[in-house]
Amino acid sequence: MPDIKRLDRNEWKTLRKLRLTALADSPDAFIATYKTEKKYRKASWLAEFARGFWYVFEDDGRPIGLIGVVHYSHMPRDECSLEFIWVSRNYRQSGIASDLIASVLKLLREAQYRTAYLWVLDDNEVAIGLYKKLGFVSTNERQPLKRRPGRSEERMMLDLR
Repeated sequence: MPDIKRLDRNEWKTLRKLRLTALADSPDAFIATYKTEKKYRKASWLAEFARGFWYVFEDDGRPIGLIGVVHYSHMPRDECSLEFIWVSRNYRQSGIASDLIASVLKLLREAQYRTAYLWVLDDNEVAIGLYKKLGFVSTNERQPLKRRPGRSEERMMLDLR
């Protein structure tokens, strides 16, 4: 099984490389765009670490997956949101995405988080199926995407207790 590693601020270039790789590889899976994030400077990437934690899944030292854990100021201390979940194309349909998310959820439980949320694009049936398999349920909250007219996303949650 691949190893999970938490990035620190000094590894902002690794985060940049992985997010740009993900955006180039799967542009329709994210609200963010390659064109926008390519222009980010060091300060923008460091700001991502101020929002939360970034975990990389590695296979023999090669990054194969990425997930962010964010705690927004309006959320109770024991709640968080999972963001920017991505697995390298060569590892898709192998169970790695499930393993990556399950590993992060285990870490969140150990840190005594109570609830994890995520937003998923309404037409991303593969991701929705995966999240349901892991126990996430719909909150029945949906929102249109200003940056992607005609598309919307749904909020899902998981009770970590």
